Parts: sequence; structure tokens; C-alpha cells
Amino acid sequence: PETRFAASFLGSMNFIPCTASGHTLSLAGHTFTLPQTVARDAVEIAIRPEQIRLVSRKDPHHDGPVLTGRVRHVVYLGREAQIKIDIGGLTLLAQVTAPTRDMLARPDAEISVLLPYERMLGCAQDGTIAPLVTA
Repeated sequence: PETRFAASFLGSMNFIPCTASGHTLSLAGHTFTLPQTVARDAVEIAIRPEQIRLVSRKDPHHDGPVLTGRVRHVVYLGREAQIKIDIGGLTLLAQVTAPTRDMLARPDAEISVLLPYERMLGCAQDGTIAPLVTA
């Protein structure tokens, strides 16, 4: 999608308030150094639930910001599960393929998620959307 409006009704999308400029991304109370300059200044990050990955916070090798929150709700959909995660008052929806039994029984458990840089879209003040960083 080329605009926030289109992205909001074409499938599911997480919109995360942020400040992105230069090599800096600030979101959910954290500041991250980007691997390259942002393609455009952004006021929100857009990322689809299926692009969010569950990770171990202890693993230092990540290709995007890692945020930690609490599982609020899990919906089992057969081969997939949708997990609502509260990160300091921000609710993210993650969609996980091949969920494990442990993953499904985790209400209120702490969970870390990775927002891959290459999957993040930057929403500008005027509502247009483009990749946050370019490869």
C-alpha cells in the first residue's frame, strides 16, 4: 500500500507511533540506531503481524528492534496463532506459524518480538507509506 489509509483496511497492520530520522528510530520508549539512514522521516512504523518474529532477548544478533512485553491474548487458528502483546501500553498483534503448545498457554507471559528493519514501513506526516530503510 502507498498510504496509511489503504494499509489500514488491506489485511491486518500494526501502526506504531515513532520518531524516525537520520540513523535514529525511537518507539515504545526505546531508541535504536538504524543500520542506514532512513529513507524518509516517519511518525509511525507500519508492520504486518506475520512479519513480527518471536525471539530470545538474550540473542544479540537481530536485524531490527527487539521489544519485550506481555502476552495478553492468544487465538489458535490451526497452523497459525495470533498473539496480542502489550508493550508498555502499546498493543501489537503478531501472527505465528506452527505455534508450539507452550506458546499457546502463555497468557501474561513475558515475550520478546523482533521488528525486522526490511519489513518496516515508515508512515510520513502526510499519510504516505514507504520502506523505512532501503536495502
